[in-house]
Amino acid sequence: MHIFDINPPPSLPVTLDSAKTFLRVDGPDEDDLIRDLIVAAQGQIETRLGQSLITRAQRMCRAVPDGQVLYLSRFPASEITAIRIVTDEGTQALEPSDFTANLKARPAPIRLSSGQDWRAAYSEAQEVQVDFIAGYGPTPDDIPMPIRQALLLLIAHSYEYRGEADIPQPLMVDALLMPYQGLRL
Repeated sequence: MHIFDINPPPSLPVTLDSAKTFLRVDGPDEDDLIRDLIVAAQGQIETRLGQSLITRAQRMCRAVPDGQVLYLSRFPASEITAIRIVTDEGTQALEPSDFTANLKARPAPIRLSSGQDWRAAYSEAQEVQVDFIAGYGPTPDDIPMPIRQALLLLIAHSYEYRGEADIPQPLMVDALLMPYQGLRL
């Protein structure tokens, strides 16, 4: 399974100014480095939690499941914009009436409306692509404060120990993220 952005996030999950304040950096000399650290911390936390922090369009590509349920493993998802079945002959788009999804669940189950198994319905398929919208909102203020604090701690840790290997991340990051970790399938 692979998840990637169709459109980049409209903003960073924490502002450059708030990260610089947290790091106690005054000048603009290290802005590019700090911006890169923000993006890296965002990627770490999104992967770890199975969540999208800033709302944006994304695509999940995965093998066709053998059962009746395909799980969307990103939270909080607000909309499925397209599902495509990829075969050797091309790509087939499913109509919204062809599937049902419970986007409030975590992970979100997607079922075929016919009740068939995905593999039985699409035996020649190589891959299923699900386009969806997920995230807490378009701005950093929409992200829960403990997650933003964990981001800042990771950024500070990376900033302080740049160039050094095998430095464990702060335990406080684990404590802040623990309530947001869900069941991962």
